[in-house]
This record gives sequence, structure tokens and C-alpha cells, in this order.
Amino acid sequence: MALAHSNQNTITSISSFTFTSPIKLDRSNYTIWKSQILSSVRANGLKDLLDSSKCCSDQFIPHDSEDSTAETQINPAFTAWKRKDQMLLSWLMSSINLEILSLVVNSETSLDLWISLEQQFGSETFAKKVHLKMMLNNLKKGSMSMTDFFGKLKTISDELAIAGNPISSLDFITHLISGLGQLYYPVVVYIEANLAKMTINEAYSMLLTHEARLEAHRSSASKEAKLNYAANIAQTGSNNKSGNQFNNNWNKNAGNSNGGRGGYGRGYTQGQGRGNWNNN
Repeated sequence: MALAHSNQNTITSISSFTFTSPIKLDRSNYTIWKSQILSSVRANGLKDLLDSSKCCSDQFIPHDSEDSTAETQINPAFTAWKRKDQMLLSWLMSSINLEILSLVVNSETSLDLWISLEQQFGSETFAKKVHLKMMLNNLKKGSMSMTDFFGKLKTISDELAIAGNPISSLDFITHLISGLGQLYYPVVVYIEANLAKMTINEAYSMLLTHEARLEAHRSSASKEAKLNYAANIAQTGSNNKSGNQFNNNWNKNAGNSNGGRGGYGRGYTQGQGRGNWNNN
């Protein structure tokens, strides 16, 4: 069957089948590729070609039992089916990257190719979904900024969508607030109370605002602590200076006082001694 390529990346057959070429299949986009392929296949009424429960017509028309000399004839219905199937097979192969095409290059029908790809990528896609779900459930903000935390959550949700398991806005917001700590409790309570009408952007904006307030409060508290520390140091230095001066004065006075008492003591003792001796 003749095929013609247009400038719009389409393949049109003489039987009026038109396919829009999707992104080429690689090892990371099977679910998206499959979705686009099925859309075009259904639009052209060729879904039965990829359905293993649908059998094609017999290739040959059986002999007439009364005329044993009649030549075997090819069934026209089979010929029409074969032409459509090969057209679809050719288009499917044109939408596959070279590294993947080597796995299915020996497929004789479009169904053979379809089954081979499903066996190759179906289990990988399921395992990837499970892994992404676990990452989504375990993701916590921790020390990350709100922007980084939201970005990681968005990346995981996008990969889930590519794997064929997109999450709703409600689930996204639920995972978003579930990964936050105690400091975000006030705004989390408000978001939970308004989940029915809350959008992802609204929730994200509220959390960014709350984070900015926390940062401003933390900065103000840090500045106040520094000022108090400096004041305490200054006060401590002043007290130490006064204490040193007091100690110096005390030591000086104490020395003078001891000297006077000492002289008085000696003089008193000696005088008292002489007086007693003279009396004696």
C-alpha cells in the first residue's frame, strides 16, 4: 500500500487512513507513547488490529465441494486486512527509536509488535509506579526551602503522570501539607478546612507567605539576641572594671590599716611591757 509523508508529520494512505506521528518511543515514555498511538488507531477504526481476541479472515477461500478442480483463491477480505495491518505496522515502527526498534524489528504484524512492547515495558512501568508512590508518601520538607520541597513533589507527580498514574489536585495538596513540620501547623489547619475549594497554586502561595513570616520572625529574634548579647558583654565589662577598682582600693586600704594596727600593736605591747617592768 502506498504511503505518503506530508510536512505536518502525518502518514496518509490511499484508503484515507491518517495518523499523526507521536513522540518517538524510548525507554522513558512508553505510557505517553501508547496513549497517543491508541488515539490515532481508534480515530482510524483500526483498534481491532491490536486486539488479540479479534481474528483476521481466512487467507484462502475454501474449495467448492462439487468442483474439485477449482483453483484455490485468496480471500479478498484477508487481502484488505493484510494491507491495513501492514500499513499500521509500518507507522508503528516509524514511531519507535532505533534502540527500541531492534527489539521488535522481526514482528510480522502490528499485533506482534504491540504485544512485544507491552511485555518489554509493561512490567517496568508498573515497578516505576510503585517506586514513585513510595517516594511521594515518604517525602518530607525537613530543612529544604518551600520552593525546593514543592519542586521535588511536582517532579514526582509529573513522573507518575508520565507512567500513566496521574494524581489529582486534592492528592497533591494532601501530600504537600503532610510533609510539613510543626511550624506550619496554623496554615495547614486552614488548608485542610478548605481542601474542597483550594487549588494547588493557592495552597503553595499560602505556604510561601507563611515561610516568609517565619524567616522574618527568625531574623528579628536573631538580631534581638545579638543585641542582648552585646549589652550583656558591655555590662559584664563595666562590672568587671568597677570590681577591679573596688578590689584595688580595698587592698590598698587594707594594707594601710594593717600597718597601723601592726604598729599600734607593737607599740602597745612594748609600752605595756616596759610599764609593767618598771612597775615591777
